[in-house]
Amino acid sequence: MKYDAVIIGGGISGATCALVLSHFGCRVAVVEREAHVTPLLHGFVRHGVHHDTGFHYAGGLGPGEILDRFFRFLGLNQGMELYPLRAQGFDRIVDQSTSDVVEFSYGEQSWRDSLLAAFPREAAAINRFQQTVLSICDSLPYLNKEKTFGEDALFANSQDISLQAFVAELTQDRRLQAVLCMHCLLHGTPPDQIPLRLHAAVVGPYCRSVYGIRGGGRQLSQSFAASLQQANVDLYCGSRVTAMSVDPDNNITGVTLSSGQELVAAQVIHAADPRLLLDWLDEKCFRPVYRRRLTALQETQSALILFGQSARPVESLADRNLYLADLHLGTELFSASMAQRPLYLSSAGLELSTDDGVAQRCGIIGIMPEDYRCYEPWQATRRGQRPEEYLRFKHERRGQMLERIEQAAPEVAQALQQPFLATPLTLRDYLHYPQGAMYGVSHQLARYPLQVATRVRGLYLSGQALAAPGLMGAMIGAFYTCGTLLGHQRVAEELRQWQ
Repeated sequence: MKYDAVIIGGGISGATCALVLSHFGCRVAVVEREAHVTPLLHGFVRHGVHHDTGFHYAGGLGPGEILDRFFRFLGLNQGMELYPLRAQGFDRIVDQSTSDVVEFSYGEQSWRDSLLAAFPREAAAINRFQQTVLSICDSLPYLNKEKTFGEDALFANSQDISLQAFVAELTQDRRLQAVLCMHCLLHGTPPDQIPLRLHAAVVGPYCRSVYGIRGGGRQLSQSFAASLQQANVDLYCGSRVTAMSVDPDNNITGVTLSSGQELVAAQVIHAADPRLLLDWLDEKCFRPVYRRRLTALQETQSALILFGQSARPVESLADRNLYLADLHLGTELFSASMAQRPLYLSSAGLELSTDDGVAQRCGIIGIMPEDYRCYEPWQATRRGQRPEEYLRFKHERRGQMLERIEQAAPEVAQALQQPFLATPLTLRDYLHYPQGAMYGVSHQLARYPLQVATRVRGLYLSGQALAAPGLMGAMIGAFYTCGTLLGHQRVAEELRQWQ
């Protein structure tokens, strides 16, 4: 089959690339190794209940904001219902060392006021943090619809500093430092490694609005699938790429699938782990320095993810999220012990099939950063075949998470039913990153961001590795990649019609 473009990876970024290119008249194919596109968003069923895995809440979905414009441009808003989280305290942090509560609210003034209520002597630090974060957001392409577009890396800035260094300049209050770093959980890179510029792009929109989606990630996944079908994008789900074809002049000519089928295209967008290119292309296609650069890419932190359900809504998680942590650790809280590192709790309405019809239930999810190295003794094993030693270790980890929830959020603990745990090995097996990364390749201060275009003409990169983690980062990366192919101004002008 012959296409204008073949996209490898049917996640958020790959699906977005397909819809953008199709909008501009391209014939597009998407190759996805799982059974359906956007598999992380799709979630799974356990104990008769659907559990959300890939979407919890997002900034930038307010009217006219970046994700709202993306959704409408791509047709994702059809049949989708958004709902605002609590304007006052959409995120609540419980300091386990003092039992004090710190809240984040949205609306720029409310955001500042909620932090000032907990840190009344830190007005200067709080104001400067917000001003800096929003200034960075408003200077970035797509986050600012008037921003001039260029071919440089989206988040490249040779003068950038780490988030840890920035908050240390702002304040000596270790508890406030920890609070300002808490949302590192949204991108999986610790404060000492994440560039301030990228962290700001992820968390800045939460200062202005915070929304959820009725039906969560599954609804968003279904919206992507419906839009791709309407756009006549060919989907090769359950297929894997085994090789890329390149002509003698180093031009991409297509890809070969595990079935032996060849997809011919003059343009290929790789929206998955960039390191896979080393398996699919001949060594001479890339210079040795670029190959070493890909090999050296590191992954974001892995995690322990606790899933459960409740027979009733949990008031403390109604339209808000909880973070449990020992704030006195400051910026070092992400390297703390199991009893101290941040634990994120959220819930969503789920449907449970019954003989009498459909009963509404509440799903509960808990996420805690975890070091993959703890699981290296069992890294040669696969799900369903783990040894008893691993199962005992997993059971202990689950017990430690439940104990923390019981101590700091007793209402959640009392409501939680049938809890089960996913470990970094689970994430590795389902997300296909060797060290179970939550958000794929890590963006670190010492490493210059990858570029869209590669030395192989017609081969482009997209996805979270290019821009930033999460829904917004994946979609910005996709639009930026398509702008490189089609012309940034052309894409930007079309997108402005949806503001």
